[in-house]
Amino acid sequence: YKKTLKMLKEVCPAPAVVFDLLVRNPFSEIMKQNDYEVYNTNGVDLDEKPNLEIPKSVDLVTGFEIIEHLVSPYPLLKNIKAIKYVLE
Repeated sequence: YKKTLKMLKEVCPAPAVVFDLLVRNPFSEIMKQNDYEVYNTNGVDLDEKPNLEIPKSVDLVTGFEIIEHLVSPYPLLKNIKAIKYVLE
């Protein structure tokens, strides 16, 4: 996770609020330990419910290793309302 954390710090330095498109995971905890406030989707099926309620306080939306697993990522991508997002 070192390279991902380094990239995150360059794109959106802490303290910051991150909305991660995954359920809580080890990287969520690493972000928290590095002064990020982290929201997660809590297991929402993003193919079935692409209209996420992302809090206005969010500085960055992340989606690490999830987009390729969606049947159709376009509805989700179209509906992400954020200033910055990092998807891989």
